[in-house]
Amino acid sequence: MGLRLVRLHAEGYGRLRDFVLEPAFQPGTVVIAPNEAGKSTVASAIFHGLFGFEDKTREDARRPWEGGAFRVTLEWMLGADTRCTITRDFDTQTVAVEWRRAGGAL
Repeated sequence: MGLRLVRLHAEGYGRLRDFVLEPAFQPGTVVIAPNEAGKSTVASAIFHGLFGFEDKTREDARRPWEGGAFRVTLEWMLGADTRCTITRDFDTQTVAVEWRRAGGAL
């Protein structure tokens, strides 16, 4: 039973605006893009979506460039039938976690 990211939605995070990433179901995912395309920002969005920011300075550096919602949603698959959705709103300092199994909520 493994844990894998199935969807990242960055409503606003640094240069990412309404950005969605749905990695293929492979043992690993490689993101290839030109310099300054946002690869490190995607990795940062995943990390900070899970753990938040240590301090206000780091948080301010990742605020959406174009303004708007400062929010990341991560959807994880655990095994074959359990999903966990984590939504972190950096503006309101709130985190919502939802667990679901195939056929309904846990």
